[in-house]
Formats: sequence, structure tokens, C-alpha cells
Amino acid sequence: MRDALTINDSVYGSWELTDPAALAIVSLPQFQRLYHVGQYGSYWIGIPEANTNRAEHSLGVFHALEMLNRPFEERITGLVHDISHTVFSHVIDYVYNDSAEQKTQDRSHSAIIGQPEILAVLKAYDLDSDHIGDLESFPILDRDLPDICADRLDYFLRDSICYGEITSEEARGMLAHVSVVGDTIVLNDPDIARFFVTHSIVMTKKYWGPPWGCFIFERTAEALKKAIALDIITKEDFYLTDHEVWQRLRNSGDKDIAIAVGDVEHIKTIKLCLDPENYEYKLRSKFRVMDPLILTDNHLERTSDHFPELKTLIADEREQYERGYCIRVERP
Repeated sequence: MRDALTINDSVYGSWELTDPAALAIVSLPQFQRLYHVGQYGSYWIGIPEANTNRAEHSLGVFHALEMLNRPFEERITGLVHDISHTVFSHVIDYVYNDSAEQKTQDRSHSAIIGQPEILAVLKAYDLDSDHIGDLESFPILDRDLPDICADRLDYFLRDSICYGEITSEEARGMLAHVSVVGDTIVLNDPDIARFFVTHSIVMTKKYWGPPWGCFIFERTAEALKKAIALDIITKEDFYLTDHEVWQRLRNSGDKDIAIAVGDVEHIKTIKLCLDPENYEYKLRSKFRVMDPLILTDNHLERTSDHFPELKTLIADEREQYERGYCIRVERP
């Protein structure tokens, strides 16, 4: 096994992974698979520029925890926190009708951590697999909204860079204002905190759960469910790679699957009409808007308390988002 791995990352720049346990985990096939699982579900199929993968994000979370001087066990937990993701990531939530909460992956996490190859590495480095498998034990790594956690911090910055909303330099400038107080990640600059709120609204509306994104996820989920019903794939195949499963869908020979595959592949040319009176799909996704804590003069306060106008903005966006999208499809 190599002694170091150079990571050239869009968020953090170039850094060296040298921890032996982390290197051993990265070399496992279960982790290597994450390089072939899209961070944005099946977006990459119709939108090739949405090309971040789960491995890049997992390494980023590890490094974020490293930068925040978190304990060894928490860093390793961050590295494996997405190892239980299925193909197409959160599409699985649409398969199991959990699009609003998106916790399907969490329910299988401990079982995946318990696989023999992963257990062997954890045991070799005196790591407790039960603890590593319990993400809620690490509130800096994983924390409920509206707070920031290392996972949310990484994907907020990584996704914003991927879609051209901010630059890598701007992301690193924001990271300089991130710190830990107790068991919470906080920001020490009110203006940057306000940006986290307003830009997380932008990201939610434009990328994390827009009508076209919900439609891509729903159509992929419908194709997967039909493929399972026809024994084209099995639920065990959810732990293959995106490309492998997509090719099985493309080659299924089933008309319904072919139409769904075509909708995803040609999303840029499909017209989606939002019409509550005449629609085929009513869809929604997870509301991912943040409202982080600010540390000023040794005092912690919620960003929306510092900027009261944000309370109405957040509430209005949540109400609209929770209504969902009534979508009618017009294909060329």
C-alpha cells in the first residue's frame, strides 16, 4: 500500500492523505466504487458537467475534519460516511418514497460498515465499527439542518464550485472563517454567514431540488423499479456502479424503461411545465437551506437572528418548497 496519496481538490487545493488507516480504507473496493457513483444522483447522465462523485466528497469531508482538528475516529467516520450510498445516490430515496427526508442510505449504513473487508481495516487500526457506523455520534461530521456540519460544509462549497456559482478561491476564503465551538461548526463573519443562508436557498432552488432535478430522480427511480420487477436488476445491484446499472437499463428491451432512460438522457431538450391544474407528477425534494450560528464577541447567535429579514425569506422558501412541483412533460 502506498505511503501517501496526493489529492487535487476543487475545494481545498492540493493536499496529502498520509494516515495509514485512511489509505487502507481508500484502497478498499467499497470505497473505490464511490468514484463511480455520482454526487448528484443521475444528473450526470443528462448533464455531463455535474460530474462530482461520492469519493471526492468523502475525501473532502475527511480533510475538512482534519482542518478542524477533529479526533482520528471522527475523521475516519467522515471518510466512510457515504460508503453505503447506492447507485445514483439519493435516487434511492425516490425508489423508497423518501424524497423529502432522504434517509434511506442512513438505514443501511451500519450493515455496510459491517462488511468483512471494512471490519478488517477498522479492527487493524483499533477502530470501533459500531461507533464508526453511528454517524449521529459525531455532531461536527453530521448534524441536522439548519446547522453546518462537515458533510454539509463540503457539499455546499463543492457543489457551488462544480456548477460555477463560486470559485475555488472564494470557497477557501470562506473556509478561513469556519471554526468549532463545543459540538457545532460556526462562522465568525456575519456577512459570510448571510451568504451561507441566501446561497443555500439558491443552491436548493437551482440544483439540489429544482423541478428538473426531481424529475430526473423520479424517472430514474421508475426505471429502477420496473427493472427490479422484470428481474433485469436486483436490489443487490444497487451496490454496483452508476455506469453498470445504467447500461442494464439502456439494454433492458422494455419500452417503459427506455422512455424513462430517454427522459433522463435528454433532459436538456424536454420541456417541463409547472401546472397545478394539469400535471403528471407531483414531486419534491429535501429542503437544504442552512441558518448557521455566528460567533461574534464570544456570543453565539443564529444568522437569521442577526439578520431578521432572513426569517421571512427562509419561511417563504420552505412553504413554497414543501408544496412541491406539479409537473407536466412536453417531449420534442
